Amino acid sequence: MGETRRDDESGTVTVRPATAADSAAITALLALSYPAAYAGWYEAELLARALPFMTRANPGLIASGTFHVAFLGGRLAGCGGWSPCAPDGRQHAGTAHLRHFAVDPAAMRRGIGRALFLRCRDEARARGFTRLECQSSLPAETFYRRLGFERAEAMAITLPDGTAFPGVLMQAAIT
Repeated sequence: MGETRRDDESGTVTVRPATAADSAAITALLALSYPAAYAGWYEAELLARALPFMTRANPGLIASGTFHVAFLGGRLAGCGGWSPCAPDGRQHAGTAHLRHFAVDPAAMRRGIGRALFLRCRDEARARGFTRLECQSSLPAETFYRRLGFERAEAMAITLPDGTAFPGVLMQAAIT
């Protein structure tokens, strides 16, 4: 699937598969988005340990063809994708996993996250998946609820250095 466009009162959002050439821009977007979104939700010490791992573009996701970048007015405004397995590698038949979503704080609430989600949902559905799951940060829980996800359980996302990052496991049927 190539480029998709969504038009609304906020402007035109263009979504396309990410490529390796997008890696630096994705890393910059993550480094801008996550600290702003997580401020006030997590302690500064935890963020100092976690953000270096969380704000790097994932080459495996980018190479998968199911990780996307979104543009608003020709400028990178968001990223996110999906995979058949969770970040820890586990798989459940019929369940696809949303991965590494972020939106530029200056472009929030303008349809970027929703456009990325719809692209991921539609691709997962086309490949036969019937459920979506994501390991949400605490502040992103509201975003996923608005998309039809339900909270399954509180969880800790274990980072490569063993840091436990509090989050929420969210699930939804693909409709």
